[in-house]
Amino acid sequence: MTNRGSFSYVNFSYLEELAEGEEEFLREVVRTFLEVTPDNLDALKAAVAAGDREQTAFYAHKLKGSFNFIGCSQLSATFSTIETWAKETGSKGDIAAHMQGVDELSALIIAELETIIAPANG
Repeated sequence: MTNRGSFSYVNFSYLEELAEGEEEFLREVVRTFLEVTPDNLDALKAAVAAGDREQTAFYAHKLKGSFNFIGCSQLSATFSTIETWAKETGSKGDIAAHMQGVDELSALIIAELETIIAPANG
């Protein structure tokens, strides 16, 4: 497993607490997150681009929970903002900066998480 102190975006202590020392459970949580999240991110982007507020709120809510579950509170808060925006009357331009932040930060988070399930060298 990777040097857990090197994470910048993932609260690894939260993940360890969740796993209760079960290394394989931790890997499975991360593996599942990595399998599902890219499709959900793509669906969110498509919903925002289409102006579909219902689907935007749905995917933002789903992603908010997913990122919170793995200890990524910063991005979880951004999804909360997007979800609120989708349920209110903000203009499409209001959400563009948040979506750019989602793209950038989610890529960094996913890269960190991939190191958890990467085979150990040695």
